[in-house]
Amino acid sequence: MSKLRYLTGNGEHRKLKRNVPPELRSIAKKWAWVQRVAGKSAEDVRRLQQLFALSTEAEISHLKKQKASSGVVTGGPISLNLDETAAKRLAVVYFNQMDEINRREGAYTVDPGHPAYQDVLQDAAADYAHARAATIHAELGTSRTAIQLLIDKGYLPVDLPRDARGNYQLPSEVGKHASFQLLCRGIEWADLELADRRCQAVYHGKTPPAGDGFFAINDRTSINSIST
Repeated sequence: MSKLRYLTGNGEHRKLKRNVPPELRSIAKKWAWVQRVAGKSAEDVRRLQQLFALSTEAEISHLKKQKASSGVVTGGPISLNLDETAAKRLAVVYFNQMDEINRREGAYTVDPGHPAYQDVLQDAAADYAHARAATIHAELGTSRTAIQLLIDKGYLPVDLPRDARGNYQLPSEVGKHASFQLLCRGIEWADLELADRRCQAVYHGKTPPAGDGFFAINDRTSINSIST
């Protein structure tokens, strides 16, 4: 029997989990959809998985429509007027937005006595490992989160072309723009710091202090060593 999509964990930690696309998290106000299925029969889990897939797909479609209608459509050639300072500032904006969502959702506050504590801790560790790998293996590429942030802040047009799969299509000169790549790397480092904050908070049971102090990144990390 093939493995069911979105099914993770074992025993009392079994659940259906689907990550919210990065560019939609600021609207969804969450990182993932989760539904516990511990104790359910195989038949019930398969039925719930099908419903979960349909409901989350509908939610993604709805969020995309919300995002598309949130700005003013513009036309003309696509260019990017973004300098290094603005790119770093936008990375800070992203970090603060996601940190606030974590606080609002209680991602930093999990009671060690809660039945799902170990499950949450494992998820936090997995998210950290994924974020860490992204910074280690960083290479020239386009970040959907970066593109969406630039659209939200008016640096790119709302009617940016998409391919058949819904992915944004950037002109090569924009995708290779040094400050755009700097923003992509900044978001990767922000994701790493957010994941680390969550790991530390869950493990030690202490909510991290508010603020974007980690963005001493401007002085200490490879975000500044990106070749221009």
